Amino acid sequence: MMNACMRYVSLIPSYEVTESHAVTLLGLELLKVLHGSPLDHTILLASYFIYLGIKCWVAIGLGLPRGHSRFVLIKYDLTTRRIVLENDQLFRSRGFLNKSDGYTWYVCDASSGERYELRDVGCPLKTVDYVFDNENIWVNVQSSQDCENMSFDFTKSSDWQAVFDKNVFVMKQPVVTDSALYSTPPNVEGLRSALETKIKSKVQKWRSHMKTIWNRYCSTLLRDMLLQWEYWVFNPTGPKPSFSQKLKHLMVTFKIFGFPLNLAYVNTKSVISAIKSTGLHLSDDPNVEFALGVEVCAYPNNVISVWVFLASITRM
Repeated sequence: MMNACMRYVSLIPSYEVTESHAVTLLGLELLKVLHGSPLDHTILLASYFIYLGIKCWVAIGLGLPRGHSRFVLIKYDLTTRRIVLENDQLFRSRGFLNKSDGYTWYVCDASSGERYELRDVGCPLKTVDYVFDNENIWVNVQSSQDCENMSFDFTKSSDWQAVFDKNVFVMKQPVVTDSALYSTPPNVEGLRSALETKIKSKVQKWRSHMKTIWNRYCSTLLRDMLLQWEYWVFNPTGPKPSFSQKLKHLMVTFKIFGFPLNLAYVNTKSVISAIKSTGLHLSDDPNVEFALGVEVCAYPNNVISVWVFLASITRM
């Protein structure tokens, strides 16, 4: 369920905040508007985690590549081999981020649906200014704000200064779990067909100086792969989808160049723009053929995932 929540929130379109002040949406407001800032997405994801009983915090600091960033902070118990829950006993004597305390910390990017180990060099969150949960706010007063060196023991006033001297937030059942807020996923076959037609039309227009030939057989094989990728995103710890035997057989005699694109659907224009930016249509081989697979997956509240696999095909 945790991966499903991350995937669902990441499919809600987002925008980068350019002003110094921005309106922050409640979770239920984001579910209605379906367009929010990274902070809006982070708060919604934290709400889902709270509903699942997961102990989490929202960490605000500097990250790459956005600069001012926000992530959902969670911890993994190496003994029980699961995420720490709200009612679990927390060991605080050595600090939350001591390497020997039997825990690994992770940050979740609500906008991308990615999860990173906090101490990993590839983690996008680099410093933390303050954190908050459904009980209080803690400001980092340590000399170091580097995630690799700082302590996350919020009970130590020398490291973290609590904004309130007691838990002042009254946390009821998260409103975002009310089933009345969610509409039935729409039928998207019409959208899928329209996108496929539009993409083919645009590729042919971009290649107006050359004839564009579509390989129907390969297109069918590419489309069959896309649902497997959507299922895999919900369980990224499992094996990645591989090419079918039919596609592997085709690759013996043909050179196939391309890759799947996954986008949160906003409009057709944004999908077309993403495809054009790949440059896959620029092949000048007079014998090149193209294959196109398009799949659309719908979720409650018109949250839509679009997969596009455009590939060029040339004989070896």
